[in-house]
Amino acid sequence: MTRPTPELSVNQYLDRVRGSEKHRVVEQRQDIVTLMSEPWGRRVMYRLIYEVSGVLDGCFNFNIKDGASSAQYAAHADGRRSIGAALLKECQKTAPQQYVMMMEEANHRAQQLFALREDRPTDQPEDYDQ
Repeated sequence: MTRPTPELSVNQYLDRVRGSEKHRVVEQRQDIVTLMSEPWGRRVMYRLIYEVSGVLDGCFNFNIKDGASSAQYAAHADGRRSIGAALLKECQKTAPQQYVMMMEEANHRAQQLFALREDRPTDQPEDYDQ
């Protein structure tokens, strides 16, 4: 990025910086929309938000007895959760319809896995008796 010079006033410089920042935000949002528009992208985003970052998990592990290790674990877990929360917020704000679709697809995958474990057809209700 160019710096203010006698030919480029501070205001012109700031306008360029602001313009490039707006461009960066628009580009990032478009990346999210593009990613969430494909089934594979929604699967990747779901894994990052809910499985890798542990956005719904707690930060504390009560099985760790050492105070220093417990604090380090909590800090690490909270950092992961913060990234997941940022991704979640961006998806919900930028691509709300695709976010709902992502959650529906994840629910469908979970039902299929449950049916495989229970050896039950996926289109039958839970209280289905044969």
